[in-house]
Amino acid sequence: MVFRENFTGRGLRYSFNCPDTHKYMRPYITEDEGEEYDIKAEEGYLDRRRFFFPESGDASYIEYKSLINLTSLYLLPTGRCMIHAVAFSWRGLAWIISGPSGAGKTTQYKNWKKTHRKAVEMISGDMPLLEMKDDGILVHPTPWNGKERIKGKISAPLGGIVLLKQDDSDSIRRMSPEECAVPLFLQFAATPETEEQIIMLAGMADEIVRNYPVFELRNRGGEVSAVMTAQAFQRLLTKEEII
Repeated sequence: MVFRENFTGRGLRYSFNCPDTHKYMRPYITEDEGEEYDIKAEEGYLDRRRFFFPESGDASYIEYKSLINLTSLYLLPTGRCMIHAVAFSWRGLAWIISGPSGAGKTTQYKNWKKTHRKAVEMISGDMPLLEMKDDGILVHPTPWNGKERIKGKISAPLGGIVLLKQDDSDSIRRMSPEECAVPLFLQFAATPETEEQIIMLAGMADEIVRNYPVFELRNRGGEVSAVMTAQAFQRLLTKEEII
């Protein structure tokens, strides 16, 4: 059975090994006719990926998670890739909070919802899709929404990116393109297998850091960090000062 997705703008078709994998990807896929497909996680690939998901013995879950990398690699030539982050809309723009697992990305989003309520709308809880376009970068929801399964429905133009770090104090600063390019590159949800893929990912990172603000947020996990970040975004939008 083949399923067609509706979140990349490409209408990719997936073939699943496990009958229950499609349940994780609702409502972003629909059953499709025919047997031809674009993406499938072969058994050998899934065997190798099980090492990365020791918390689960569920084969369908492992396949679902493995499709993040396969989808990102497939989309790279089209200027699209997922990034490990929370993405939400505020003031008509998409704001991305990225960082390693356990850094507190979901906590930051929840703090934003507490401090800004209806002004904030979820785009993606764990793996937003970045789409490079001639007039900028769009941020889209995907089926991969993290443990909390906080789903989004909207897309928005990218406003900026926050690289998150835990600390015993709260501070935010604008990073230079040179210092944030590598940390950002490492947050892309694609493990490049060829030199060409590395070059494409590096090109995406370069496009972002040269055209969009990237901040480093050190935080203790409280609401004050969300207020501080919003103030930095607001200064950026109103051009009150150069951050």
